Amino acid sequence: NVHFGVAGHSSSLTAYAALQAQADKKVMVAADAARTKIYEDNSYIFGFLPDAHSQRDDLYRSIVTVARERDANWSGSRLSDGRPCGRAGCLATIRFGEIGTCNYQDIKKQYFGDDVEGLCEKLPKLPRDAEPPFREMLSRLQSKNVTVVELNSLEVSQIRMITEIMEDLDFNVYALICPSKLSSVDFENMVKSGWWQSSYILDSTPWIATEKSAPGKYSKMSSQDFADRYFDTWGEKPSYRAAAQFAALSALSHAIESAASVDPHSVANQLRKISLQEFYGDINFNSTGLIKMPTVTLQAPAALSGLQDLTSQAVYPVDKAAIEFVFPKPTWAHLSCLRSNRHSKRGTCIEGRYVCDEGWFGTTCNESAVDSMLTSSLQASAETGDAILLGEFAVWVIGVLSSIALIICLWRFGRCRQRLVVAMIDVLAEAVSREDDHTIAWARRRLAFCGWNARKTGNLVRGIKRRQSEESGISLSYLLSEEFLELAQRHAGVEDPTFYELADTFFCREQGIGCRDMCPRDDKIGCSFVDTLPPKYRNKSTHFLSWTWGYRVSTVREALQSWLDTQQGMRAEDVFLFMCFFCEQSIP
Repeated sequence: NVHFGVAGHSSSLTAYAALQAQADKKVMVAADAARTKIYEDNSYIFGFLPDAHSQRDDLYRSIVTVARERDANWSGSRLSDGRPCGRAGCLATIRFGEIGTCNYQDIKKQYFGDDVEGLCEKLPKLPRDAEPPFREMLSRLQSKNVTVVELNSLEVSQIRMITEIMEDLDFNVYALICPSKLSSVDFENMVKSGWWQSSYILDSTPWIATEKSAPGKYSKMSSQDFADRYFDTWGEKPSYRAAAQFAALSALSHAIESAASVDPHSVANQLRKISLQEFYGDINFNSTGLIKMPTVTLQAPAALSGLQDLTSQAVYPVDKAAIEFVFPKPTWAHLSCLRSNRHSKRGTCIEGRYVCDEGWFGTTCNESAVDSMLTSSLQASAETGDAILLGEFAVWVIGVLSSIALIICLWRFGRCRQRLVVAMIDVLAEAVSREDDHTIAWARRRLAFCGWNARKTGNLVRGIKRRQSEESGISLSYLLSEEFLELAQRHAGVEDPTFYELADTFFCREQGIGCRDMCPRDDKIGCSFVDTLPPKYRNKSTHFLSWTWGYRVSTVREALQSWLDTQQGMRAEDVFLFMCFFCEQSIP
């Protein structure tokens, strides 16, 4: 006498139940099955999770979108320790790798290119604690310069082990994806137990308890109302699965009432045409019976300091984001630095090193330079008070000891400043190469604290610019790009010019490229072509190219592409060529 059914957990279990529901012509609602095949050619089952393909599409799109946004705003294209994605930018340096089932290759190729197939480590049957095979897989992905990693169809304990191996290998990525894990109780409990390597992991979900929503038309509850009532009943926060199950039964109840019948055929018809606004989302189905709704991208919190709330938050799309999308993910060294110094508020982690604020020194920046000097002086003075009766000799001895204490304190402070100077010079060099004026100004202020005047710092900056300009090569990815080809054709006025023809239009006119720009090598007007390019298209030369200006553009581009094709694992974005045409000052 059963009229309706509720599917069990997972797509695998639902697949069998769906066949029985179809055979018995009974309506079934499924709250935890996203496999599209289950719903095809079955008019009696309705799914309340977006199909797995669209979930991946939303998640990958969020990564590509935020990478493009970082590239459009170089000041935002930094890790939180001040380093950029790469010379070519975030988007161009994304290489997607996976440990898992290697499914959904079509959607991965759409967003990350055709090489994703060669960057997938198929997951064999392994014991839960099998560390060596995972270490080998990760080492292979690291050697192939993978920058986005997806861990699929793994248990939370295995994911923890993998992240700890990644830290040990110093395998730094822009993003780490763990589908269907962040909302689980196992994941949250593991984070609470001290798993700090979980920081900034990504996932996607159709629903999140913290999302602001209007009360549902049938349930009369908002997302927060549902979360509160669920917690009061079960003593834990609801996952999206709980919300999906509640939404499934709400929609089924609404359909029964709309049909004014418990006849499965009539109720199924009502479900097919339903349009019900609920806290879970707008409930309506596509032609196969799966709910049509977008997902949001979740990001795990920075689990570095024993935070009370370790709930993952929505970061994309922007209208549903509760916190800022942290991308690229900070390096392991930077996260470790933050964690080790989480109780100190008197320094900054820079490229994995803790640099003290002005006036502080010590391993954790908890020693004040001024207080240390005053304390030493006061202690010495107190000792002299008791020694006055000993005569002038004793006073002289105490004075000497006080002076020695003061000298030691000043020496320690000087060492602190020396370390700060070394760190700031490194930061300044990186900031100059990125044309990051904000970080340059910040480093200048730190050097000023160390006694550097504006002239000395200015000379340092000019020296860095001169050295970087002299060592610069032009990006191979730029030479092979349509951008460069269009520039060459437009300036020369012919489809395939020689470089002699290009030189006449590039450099020998009043409006020549770089003719009005200051040269960083001699501080005079007129710079090389490579100095006019954005940072992602210039870097320290990796290769010297022997050639002649008599070659045509097509000949050089084809030869370079042929050479690149023979270099296994090498990417155009990582190659910077010294070519006299581009790298020497050619303005007459």
